[in-house]
Amino acid sequence: MNKNEILIKLKDAKTAHKQWVEKAELLVSGYDMKIDAIPVNERECAFGVWFYEDCKELKNCVMIPADTISKIEFIHTQLHETYAKIYKIFYATYETSLLTKLLGRKRDIDPEKLKQAQPYIKELEGFSEHLLQELTQIEEMLHSLSDEDIKNIAIR
Repeated sequence: MNKNEILIKLKDAKTAHKQWVEKAELLVSGYDMKIDAIPVNERECAFGVWFYEDCKELKNCVMIPADTISKIEFIHTQLHETYAKIYKIFYATYETSLLTKLLGRKRDIDPEKLKQAQPYIKELEGFSEHLLQELTQIEEMLHSLSDEDIKNIAIR
């Protein structure tokens, strides 16, 4: 993979992460989301697919400190653990009848659930900000390298 391809995939992963967070924010602001619209498992969201499957070269690059990769994984896991708490608030007793599914009627969202989820969304947003900072540092480091440097980087 060349420098441009790596940067594009990294940017796409950042965008996917931001969209995932925006969906969680919409849910907590009262927007009715489908139960599977926001993956709970960190390996099933688009960012997780990139991190655990597509960014092997990045993880093995000696120019990127191993602790940075570990931090990203830890933060990403914390994000999903926090979202699991939000998910439980909104979907623990989620029931949709066949008629509701067919007609596409929205369910009413309990204002108490919205209030209960607020601290978790703030926590999630903090983790997201930290994750994006780590990714931006990697992006800046990659920008400073030439294509030739990328090709010649020693692999762990």
